[in-house]
Amino acid sequence: IKGIFGQKKSMKQLVRQQKRQVDKSIRQLDRERASLEKEEAKIKIEIKKMAKKNQLKAVNTLAKDLVRIRKNQEKFVGMTAQLRGISMQMTEMSSTVALQQSMRSATRAMMV
Repeated sequence: IKGIFGQKKSMKQLVRQQKRQVDKSIRQLDRERASLEKEEAKIKIEIKKMAKKNQLKAVNTLAKDLVRIRKNQEKFVGMTAQLRGISMQMTEMSSTVALQQSMRSATRAMMV
């Protein structure tokens, strides 16, 4: 597998690079989920204020927003879990390649 300028990248380098990207995406999703949690708390406070003022339409709209935010949070948790699974698979693949290479070198040493 060739890099930008024709230099060949090893499987270890490729896995490391891809794992970095996946970890970056996981952190980004976690930040996004945290911001949704903050927004959820703000909306809850706003719903309580509007309910005290007896503004039912506003409460209804805010409640719908709250449900939408919670659904998005669930989606983010699911995506994060999938990305963590991918990261584990890449780690496993990297260790399998390393084991394969060490077995190959051990076999060559035995033949000599």
